[in-house]
Amino acid sequence: DTPFGWKIVGVAYASELIANQTQFKLSYLFWCVLGVAVALLLSFTLSRRLSKPIKQLQASMKQLEKGNLDIRSHIHSTDEIGQLGRTFNIMVGKIKELMEQIIAGEELKRKSEMKLLQAQINPHFLYNSFFILKGLVRRGEEELSLRMLDSLGEYFKFITRSGSEEVTLEAELGHALSYLEIQNMRFAGAIDATCDPLPEAWKDILVPRLILQPLVENAYKHGLEDKVAGGRLDIHFTPYSTELSVIVEDNGEQLDDDRLLFLEQELQRSHLALEMTGILNVCRRLRLYYGEAYGLQASRSALGGLQIQFMIPLRKEES
Repeated sequence: DTPFGWKIVGVAYASELIANQTQFKLSYLFWCVLGVAVALLLSFTLSRRLSKPIKQLQASMKQLEKGNLDIRSHIHSTDEIGQLGRTFNIMVGKIKELMEQIIAGEELKRKSEMKLLQAQINPHFLYNSFFILKGLVRRGEEELSLRMLDSLGEYFKFITRSGSEEVTLEAELGHALSYLEIQNMRFAGAIDATCDPLPEAWKDILVPRLILQPLVENAYKHGLEDKVAGGRLDIHFTPYSTELSVIVEDNGEQLDDDRLLFLEQELQRSHLALEMTGILNVCRRLRLYYGEAYGLQASRSALGGLQIQFMIPLRKEES
């Protein structure tokens, strides 16, 4: 309405209104489709640039968590994600280098401790052996004197040998038998020593030096030294599929239950001992060489004295 009472009327054809509405709907649909397409394109692009590299990095971290130090990230982009991947690779490389240094250091430490422990084996019985040899020479027993000299020579040759800390089990047994030969002369038949044949398949197996003779020496020193007759010492070998059982036992009468219990406890904590000689020394070296699951086990022998047993595992490269 106007102040003059007039009316302004606009006229539009219905067909034009319907046509504009259809055009609006098509335009709206076009922009909706375009928006969805752009969103999908952006999503795909972000997935390739962010989501996929992050998943790759997560997979690499899981492999690292499992201990795989050869894993590397293969993200080649130049953005922050790529920088993160390159930093991950540098970190893994440093960890691997440090682990190799630690392993090399532990191996060097183990070998040094092995050599130190081997050096602590004290052949104190040699003093008595020389006195026995002196008596044999004075009495003119030439054959026994020569046997004693041969055994002492083999003994000295073995314990003063430099180089590898390993010998074949056959050589280790030969050294123990040289020691037995000397002790048989010393005790003049008062002790009967026997040794099982070494199984053929185990003769060339490498073992730490001086693991058998100290056990035999311990039997003489702490079990059989007071025997004037009827002494007994046996060495047994029992092969299994992947291990060889070695037993040294005697019929000494000095071992009571308290001493046996004390010895068992000492063997269990041999790694804590400040001074390790004799069987504690052997126990520690076996654990350094084969692992903490190995070592010496003490028990009452069926002969009445002490029984010492240890296992020699067949290592992967020897099987």
